[in-house]
Amino acid sequence: MWMLSSLDEVTSSMDTDTETKAFDEISTSTQKNKIVLIISHNKNLQRYANRIVKLKDKTIVLEEIIEGISRDAVYDRKIV
Repeated sequence: MWMLSSLDEVTSSMDTDTETKAFDEISTSTQKNKIVLIISHNKNLQRYANRIVKLKDKTIVLEEIIEGISRDAVYDRKIV
């Protein structure tokens, strides 16, 4: 059985420390078959992703699958 969680701008009212603690907890959860969909303008949350999809005018303009992502990395790709 799969579990899907959708987090839409969930950190908009969180300070940076609370945001980090919350997403560290989510990312270290031991539950298998878990999909967490993060919808956000906050680029700092990209460090928790293993796939990034960027949209512009309702169209996918960038899709990346990331393996071995560093928790210290922040990915900022220009949309052209």
